[in-house]
Amino acid sequence: MVDRDDPTEPALRTASATRPPALSHLRNRLQSRFVLGVPWGTIALCCLIGTVYLVVQDGLGAWGEPLTIPFTSWSYRHPLGVLLGPVAHQGPDHLLANLTGTLVFGSVAEYVYGHGSTGGGLRNAPAVRAFVIFPGVALLAGVVSIAFSWGPSIGFSDVVYAFAGVALVRYPLGTVVAISVGDALSVVLRAIEEPLFVVSRTPASDPWFVDTALQSHTFGLLLGITAGVALLVVRDADPPSAFRLWVAAALFGSVQSLWVVWWPRETAYVLARGAGVLLVGCLATLITTATVAATSGLGSVSDGRARRIGFALLVVPLVVMAAVAVPINAATDVREPPEARTVDVGGYAVTYAEDVPNERLAPFAAVTGEPATTSGVLVVDPDRGIWTRPVSAGRLESDGTESIRVGGLGWDRTVFVVRRGWRTTGGNTTFQVWINPNHGGFNRVYASPPAQAAPVVAGHNVTVVPSGIRFRVRVTRANGTVGTAPIPERGENVTLGPVELRRDRDRLIAVTDDTRVPVATRQ
Repeated sequence: MVDRDDPTEPALRTASATRPPALSHLRNRLQSRFVLGVPWGTIALCCLIGTVYLVVQDGLGAWGEPLTIPFTSWSYRHPLGVLLGPVAHQGPDHLLANLTGTLVFGSVAEYVYGHGSTGGGLRNAPAVRAFVIFPGVALLAGVVSIAFSWGPSIGFSDVVYAFAGVALVRYPLGTVVAISVGDALSVVLRAIEEPLFVVSRTPASDPWFVDTALQSHTFGLLLGITAGVALLVVRDADPPSAFRLWVAAALFGSVQSLWVVWWPRETAYVLARGAGVLLVGCLATLITTATVAATSGLGSVSDGRARRIGFALLVVPLVVMAAVAVPINAATDVREPPEARTVDVGGYAVTYAEDVPNERLAPFAAVTGEPATTSGVLVVDPDRGIWTRPVSAGRLESDGTESIRVGGLGWDRTVFVVRRGWRTTGGNTTFQVWINPNHGGFNRVYASPPAQAAPVVAGHNVTVVPSGIRFRVRVTRANGTVGTAPIPERGENVTLGPVELRRDRDRLIAVTDDTRVPVATRQ
């Protein structure tokens, strides 16, 4: 079998040859597939992604904190997220990773597609294929993939996986090499962006694998595999060897975290590495079997039937994943936490809550029977199915002050969140959370229960109580209140019954006679 649309052997396939091609030979091959030897469609996609990040998401104004909430695909009732989600990104690292993947795998996929054609008509014109058809199909694949993702999604990674799928079925070993090239390029780009990287010591929040979109990445990969196999069949091109394809697919799945199978429990997350490795092996086998069946046949099975079996092996998983995604994304019954005090910011309800059901993990909870809870700053819009926790309780406790951005096309607003608290000696922590929507004063949205210190001072108990914009200290004895007063300022003191409470910087010390007992520390 020969590729009727490619009279020369592709450059990537010559990587296995005994002698590398000359630069002029490589240039000729690139020019035979690209207009002027340049992957214009891939470059156009990168420019579009960068423009969305810099302009639409206001990356120019806040490079490290772009506007993301309105451009995430929360539900079908929020079409803006479905349409722009594929080309929007969470932050610089997310952006650079997908730009790198697009440059590497997109260029290979565009090489496979090619700008030249033996047919006539406008759709076969090289400029149309380069600047319209290739990027247009890629963007459509992004919208389809994000529309059928299991839950909220943002970023171009699904399309990057689709590009990789096209590359895998044509140049399996070259794709593995491309992964290494992409990783090296990513390191260089990040070094240029931030030569010195400092990580703060903060309480851990969610583990890294929770942000891995396994299902949508798999969906994108299978879309690309299907497109790649279709090109092999239409062009009657030589398929790769089954062994090389299986090895390349298994290596790709392992390196690109297609083994990250996880689910939530009430107070933890479970990462099933064993099941994930098995999944990668099964996925590699599925890809190899489908490609061989569609392009080379299955022994005594007729070519037409074998081809149908091959495509069915790829299409059926896509249809199943899409069928599961539809009810998940069509459901918009998210709600604000019960009895929560919220601040309205342009239609978004912003609040803080502790140990409330995680609306985004509800589908997992329905399957596992273990409801997942979360704590932190919440942004909710029931009308559009938006429910997210942009700041965890641990991060807010560590930093004390955080900011989040909400908005939409043409507008955005920064919301400031402040947490202040006192940790009692041998006891709990009491704290309050205020939200400033940047158009008025701070609104208190959460106050935890009072916290009592463990030490008993001259038969008296000391308790810190949240109160308005300040905290008060309460001294009790035998369940009776001796007195309450605002916590004194630094260097000052207050006396309640026989207990004098002194403020030493961020410590509150109880003093009776010659006894000094630290009872609370300001957070």
